[in-house]
Amino acid sequence: MTALDFATMETIETAVTATRQMYLSGQTRSLEFRKTVLRGMLRFLEEEKEAICEASFKDIHRPKFETLVSDISIIKKDIKGFLKNLHRLASPSYPEAGWIFKGNAVIRKEPKGVVLVIGAWNYAVQTSLSPVVAALAAGNTVILKPSELAPHVAQLFADRLKHYVDPSVVAVINGGADETTRLLEYPLNHVFYTGNGTVGRIIMTAAAKQLASVTLELGGKSPTLVLPDANLDVAAQRIVWGKFFNAGQTCIAPDFVVVSQANADALIEKMKSTIVARFGTNPQKSDSLARIIHPRHFDRLTQVLQSVSEKWIVHGGDTDREDLYIAPTLVKVPGDIEGFKLMDEEIFGPILPIIVVPTIDSIVPSLVNRDTPLALYIFGENKHNINKLLDQLPSGGVCVNNVMMHASRPSLPFGGQGASGIGSYHGEHGFHELTHKRSVLITSSSGEAALQAVYPPYTSAKVTLAEIDTTGSTGGGILKTVVDALAALWRIYVSPLPVEHAKSD
Repeated sequence: MTALDFATMETIETAVTATRQMYLSGQTRSLEFRKTVLRGMLRFLEEEKEAICEASFKDIHRPKFETLVSDISIIKKDIKGFLKNLHRLASPSYPEAGWIFKGNAVIRKEPKGVVLVIGAWNYAVQTSLSPVVAALAAGNTVILKPSELAPHVAQLFADRLKHYVDPSVVAVINGGADETTRLLEYPLNHVFYTGNGTVGRIIMTAAAKQLASVTLELGGKSPTLVLPDANLDVAAQRIVWGKFFNAGQTCIAPDFVVVSQANADALIEKMKSTIVARFGTNPQKSDSLARIIHPRHFDRLTQVLQSVSEKWIVHGGDTDREDLYIAPTLVKVPGDIEGFKLMDEEIFGPILPIIVVPTIDSIVPSLVNRDTPLALYIFGENKHNINKLLDQLPSGGVCVNNVMMHASRPSLPFGGQGASGIGSYHGEHGFHELTHKRSVLITSSSGEAALQAVYPPYTSAKVTLAEIDTTGSTGGGILKTVVDALAALWRIYVSPLPVEHAKSD
C-alpha cells in the first residue's frame, strides 16, 4: 500500500477557511462560475483518465473496464447533465401565494455553503466526485476527504485536482479518523458521507453538534428474490454480474438470494456455469476480477466463510491472503436465514448465500423484520406478485429482473432509508439534495386596507371570517355562511365599531 500524505491540522484549518471565504464571497452563486468549475472537473476526468484507472487498479486490482463504467462514465454524465440543465435547475419557481398575495411568492434555489464530502474506498472515484459535482452545480464549495484505504486514488486527487479546480472551491484533505474528526469540529453546512452504518452514526452525531444537514449513503443486506416464474437463465447471468462486479464490494450488490426449493438446484447450476464462463476455472488468473481492498477486510470475509459448513459451499471458497483473493463463492443455505454469521451483517465481498425456502412468501416476515436494505431485487414475470412484494418489503431502491442498474440512471434518485441511509443523489437529485429552497414572499406596500381583517383587535366579525376560513362554514348551510361572511366583512371594512366596543360588536 502506498504512503499517503496526511493533512496537518494547519492544512485543515487553511482549507476550511479558504472554502468558507470563497463561499461567502458570493462567486459560486454565478451560474457561469459554476459551469467553469464543472468544466474543470470534466477536464480532470478526461485528461487524467488513465491515471485514475491505474490508481484504482493499484488500490483494489479493479479492471479498467469497471473503473470506466462505474466511476468515470457516471460522473461525466452527471457533469454534462448539469452543464446542459443548470439554468433550469437553478431558476426560481413561483408557486401560488394565496388570493391576497397572488404572484408574489418565490422559491429561490440557493447553495447550502461549505459541504464536506467523505468518500468510500470501494468506488473511491465515484463516491468522492459524484457528490462533489452535485455540490458544485448547486453553488457550494467543497472539502473532499477521500478514503485512506484507497491511497493511490486519494493521492491522485490531492496531487492533480488542484490543477483543474481552485483549492478554495474544492479542497482535498487526506487522512484517517483523526483528520476526519478534526474536520467535523468545524462549522460546516452539510456533510455527505458514503460508508457503513457504524461510522454513519458517528458522522451524524458530529454534524448534529453543528446543526449541519447530512446525506448518508450506507448499505445493508440487499436481498434478491427469484420467484417461481423467473427466467432462471437471465437471473443467473445478471445476479452473477452484480454480485462479483468489483469482487462484491458494492453497497448495492446482491447480498443474498432467496429461491424456492423447486428452482434452487437449477439456478445454482446456471450460476456456477456463468461464473466459469466469466472468470474461468481458476478465477485468480482472470483479469476481470478485483481483489479485496485490505487484509482486515480479507480476514473478516474468511471468518464468514469459516463459519459455514463446508458442504454448504457449492462453488468457489478458495482464498489467498497474500493476493487478497477470494474466489467467487456460492453458499447454499437450507431453511431459516437467522442465526448464521453469514446473515448477520452486509457481506461486502464475493460470497453469495443462496437461501432455499419452501416458498418465497414463507420468508417475507423474516425479511420485513430486518433493517431496510439499500436495494431490493426481484426476478419474476407476474406483476401482481411483484407489486405485492414491493408493498411488503421496503428498500432504498429496486430493480425488477435486474440488479444494480437503477444506480446508473441519473433520472432516478439513489439513496437509502433508515439503516441504509438518509437522503439521495445522482443527476438532478444531487443538485436538489445540496440546495436550500429559500421561500420568499414579496408584498406591495399598498393594499393595507385588506389586511385589517387580520390585525387586532380580534372582533367577533374577524373570528367569524377565521371560522369560515378554517371550517368552510358557520353552520346552517351555504346560504347562512355567505350571509355571515358578508355581514362580517361589512362590520370590518364598512362600519367598524370603535376599539372600546370591539368585544361586543
